[in-house]
This record gives sequence, structure tokens and C-alpha cells, in this order.
Amino acid sequence: MADVRFAAAAIVDVQLSRDWYEGEVAGLGEEFVDAVQAAASRVGLYPSAGSPIAGGLRRQFLERFPYVLYYRQDAGGIFVVACLH
Repeated sequence: MADVRFAAAAIVDVQLSRDWYEGEVAGLGEEFVDAVQAAASRVGLYPSAGSPIAGGLRRQFLERFPYVLYYRQDAGGIFVVACLH
């Protein structure tokens, strides 16, 4: 499994979305984080599985939530640059 790292901006994306979901329904924020972690694990195991897009980036959709992890593969493993709606 490739090492999966998150850019500071991607961490902020996840935190803001988690907080919003948690404000809507108690516990939903943690379910969102679980979905992010599951998607990150998938790309760690199968780096080429995400759909390729411009500039060497790939995207992996989250299950249950309308969000996408944008990432690229580099010498250090997987680098997630954003988690966006």
C-alpha cells in the first residue's frame, strides 16, 4: 500500500466539511471522515484506479457523500491535494 499524504489545504477541506455535516446531524461529520479515509485507503492500494484528469491529477469519488479526492502519485506515494464537493 502506498503512503497517502494530505496537503494542508486538503486537510482544511476535510475539516470544514466534517464540521458542516456534524452541524447538520450529530455523528454525520465522523461518517464523512470515515468516507474520506476509505477513499484514501482505496487510492493507497490502487493508485491508478482513480479517473485521470488534467496535470497528472486523478480523482476518487467518496462513497455516500458528493465529494471527490483529487490526488497525484509521486515518489513518496499518494499526495491528496484537495477534497471538494
